[in-house]
Formats: sequence, C-alpha cells, structure tokens
Amino acid sequence: MTALPTHPTGDDLRALCRSSPWRWTTLHLVHREVHGEVGGKERPGGDTEAWVVRPGWTRWVRGDASGVATGVPYSHVTMSIGAGAPAIEPGPGLSPQEVEPERRDDGLVLTRPDRVGPRWVDYDDPMVGSFRWVAMLDPEELATGVAMSDVRVEQRDGRTTWAATMRPHDGYLPRCGGDCCELLPSVAGLFSEGEENVPHDWQERVYPEAFDVAVDVATGVVVRVRELGGATPGAGFENDLLAVDAAVER
Repeated sequence: MTALPTHPTGDDLRALCRSSPWRWTTLHLVHREVHGEVGGKERPGGDTEAWVVRPGWTRWVRGDASGVATGVPYSHVTMSIGAGAPAIEPGPGLSPQEVEPERRDDGLVLTRPDRVGPRWVDYDDPMVGSFRWVAMLDPEELATGVAMSDVRVEQRDGRTTWAATMRPHDGYLPRCGGDCCELLPSVAGLFSEGEENVPHDWQERVYPEAFDVAVDVATGVVVRVRELGGATPGAGFENDLLAVDAAVER
C-alpha cells in the first residue's frame, strides 16, 4: 500500500469522503453549531458531546439533555429488483465492517458496495438530531456532484485535515436533500429529490456562494463546514475529535 498524497487533489479528497466507514470504529467528539455572523460577530449554537461505536451505537449529551441512539435511521424492506432476481433481504443489512470496498493503492476507497448478494449494506450511524449528523460522520455525499478548488492540507488541534472550497452542482445527492439536512445547503441540494417536491416559494431562497469544508484525514469525518457568502455567511458547524478508536463505556 502506498502512502497518502502530501499534496491532495479533489479526487483524493473525494476518495477520503468515501472512506469513513473503514477508518474508525469508535469516536468521541464535540459537535458545535454556528449560526452565522451578525455585525461581524459569530453566533455560536449549542454543543453536543457524543461517543459513537460502530456499528450502531451512540451516546450523546446536549446541555441538560442526554440519550442513547441505536441502529441505523432506516433499514431496507423486501423488494424485487427484476424478473428472476433475488429479493432484497429486510433490514438490518450488513454493516460496512462486514464488507470490503474497492480501494485505491493508498487504501482510500474508490467504490463501495450498496449490497452483497441479496443483502444491503447499511452505512449509517445512529442519528442525533438530523441526517446531517449521519452525513458528517460518513460524508460520501461530498464525493459526487461537488466541485472542489483550493484543496489544501491543514492542521486542526494537532490532527491533519484536507480542506477545500466546495460548490455543489447537478448530481449532488445528499443523504437527506430537499433543503432539509444537506451538508452543503444549495440549489442542487434543494432539487436533489426532484423538482416536483420543491414548493415554488422555496426556489427564491438565497444560498451560499460556496463552502469552506475540512475533513479529518485519519477518520474521514467532516470537522468543518462554513458558508461563504449568501444570506448567513459563516454559518455551519465544527467537530472537535477528542478520541479515536479508544474504549467507550456503554
């Protein structure tokens, strides 16, 4: 296996965004929402501390509230995929740890299987709040339909990240679109589930010009999204990764 590139390209960053399911098994993080700038000052949101164990377990604390989430947000149902084809087995499906993706020489993921035989692969981690939580832990949606420029290496709290300016376009397929839980709120995300699902007045919304995004190299987890331009410049979120693959008490 070759080493990861020291000067990553957009294709390298896309491969990293596909790789998270195989780059860590436990994670302790603090998630921080940022609501944008008013009068040149940032408006912070609430913090959520969480301990994630793959597959299928998360404990979280937000202010005075806490809880445990288990399983994937949705599982697949039995269906036929064509004459003579096997029925797809009802959930739960396979976990990513039970399958092997197609990898590049450096170990990052080139393609990942949707199913193995009749069984789907369930990639999602338990949801806390919204599907954006699921997407930031496994940001495959950034690997397709997103233009990347100014790809660079940064250090964040002693951890190496790959960062870029990102602009979603046609073909962006968020985990939950339609102006709901996209990592990159945008016109492309708004129409990602079909024009017929978009109320006419929503089409007049003002979206960011682009996004500043950073992905932790060791885990493939998104650690920063900030809106550039638009109605709420600076809005987004950050993740502080406190421990990776450490023991988690359940």
